[in-house]
Parts: sequence; C-alpha cells; structure tokens
Amino acid sequence: MFCGIGGFRLALNSVPSECVFSSDYDKNAQICYQALHGELPYTEDIRKYNYYDIPDIDLLCGGFPCCKFSMAGDRMGFASQDPRAQMFWELAKILEIKKPTMFWFENVKGLLNHDEGNSFKSILRKLDELGYDVEWFCPNAKDTGYPIIRERVFIVGHFREKPTKEIFPIETKSFAYDRNIKVYQYRRKRFRITKGYVPTLTASMGTGGNNVPMVITDNKLRKLTPRECFRLQGMNDSDIDKLINTGLSNSALYERAGRTIFQPIAKNIAKKIYNSLNNL
Repeated sequence: MFCGIGGFRLALNSVPSECVFSSDYDKNAQICYQALHGELPYTEDIRKYNYYDIPDIDLLCGGFPCCKFSMAGDRMGFASQDPRAQMFWELAKILEIKKPTMFWFENVKGLLNHDEGNSFKSILRKLDELGYDVEWFCPNAKDTGYPIIRERVFIVGHFREKPTKEIFPIETKSFAYDRNIKVYQYRRKRFRITKGYVPTLTASMGTGGNNVPMVITDNKLRKLTPRECFRLQGMNDSDIDKLINTGLSNSALYERAGRTIFQPIAKNIAKKIYNSLNNL
C-alpha cells in the first residue's frame, strides 16, 4: 500500500515472494512502479477500493504518508484535515478484513515522538485491538556503511492467532563506500559540511533549489544527480536506468528518490520476515 516506486517489493524480490496487490495515487509513482515491476498499481484513491477484493495475503506492507509526522512538515499528525494524515487507518481496515499473518510498515522517526508519543500510542492501541503483537526498530542508514543519514522506523506486526518469530533487531552489513566524501548542505544562508555523510534525502528535493544535497567534485561544488540519490538509497544501476528511461523530469526523480525505502536495511528485514513466515 502507498507503494511509491515499489521499494518494499524490490526488497521482497530478494526472497521467494509474490506481490498480489499494490496501490499508489501519485502519477509519477505509478510510472516508476510500472517501469520497475512491469505492471501498474491500483491508481485511484485507495479509499474507493473494496478491501474484501484484495487476495488473501501473508504480509501487508505500507509506507503510509509521513508528511504530517515529519519534522519537515507541519507536525499536525492525526489532527490534520489532510487525507494523507489518515491513511494509517486504511491500513488498519485492511488488517481487520484480511488478517495477514504479518505486516511491515515504514515511516519517519518523528512518528515515534509526535504529540509527545500519543500518535504512536494510538497506532499501537489500534493494532493491539486488531490482534497484533508489534515490534519496531529505528536504524540509521549510515550504520550500514553507506554515506547517508537516514533514520526510519520500521514497524512489524505478528497476528497472535498465527505465532511467528520476532524480526528485530537486525544486523547491519558493511559496504565499501568512501566515508570521506565531502558533502555540503545549504542551511541558513551558508554552507556547512556534514562530516562525510549525505543528509537525509527528502521529497522536497523535487522542488529544486537548495533542497538537493551538494558534493565536491574536481574542486567544484555541484548537486547530487538523481542517479546518485537512488544509489544512496541502495538501488542498483539497472533499476535506476529503468527509472531514468521513463522520461520523468529530474524534479520528479528527485522526489521519488527522497520518498523511497533504503534497500540494504529493507532487504535484511525482508529476509527475516520470510524466515519468520516459514518458521526457518
């Protein structure tokens, strides 16, 4: 659900799995998803869909919209009248109807402390009512060796009627990336060095300007390219080629790169979920 370019699916492709339903209302996300996975997700407002028509599933994945919980947003959370702030409750409806063995959600770190933690407590209470035991983990992409700061909370639920093994914590794996890369970010009318790590990539990169991180190459300051942003999210060049070949503008690609899921961590979680579902 809220599949974007299909980051969850890319991660789950690393284990035996079959995607039976996906959905995203964003046109650029649909274009990217079709380029990567060869099919369109459901393209209408998900609230119009009859959730009983979703095939039986073992796992429900969703990166429900984070803009109202993020430090980069207005932090209105569930109090917002913006429909995006209410999409978690659509996931809850699907859980209630389809009762998958497990679920796997992702969101910004700010979800944990929003409204002094009350928003997350509301989420946990609802999931408990639906019969799920819940665990969560908030790793930072830089701990894998990638030169990028990206903290995201991953939330995994286990349906009590079908006991499964815990997923967290997960191991981080070292990657051969240059930690000495000089990265600059524009803040408060001046440039500051970020100690070798690219700051968190965000959807606001799609608006251009100073939202795109900058690097030093051949003693010149330049913006990261969309390809470099997707690489920093752990994607391989063959998949990035498919996205670039869609003909979407750099602005659209920057936005999609900022919204997608960090693959090295996601693949580790996918493997543990597969093993848990199969009692391995």
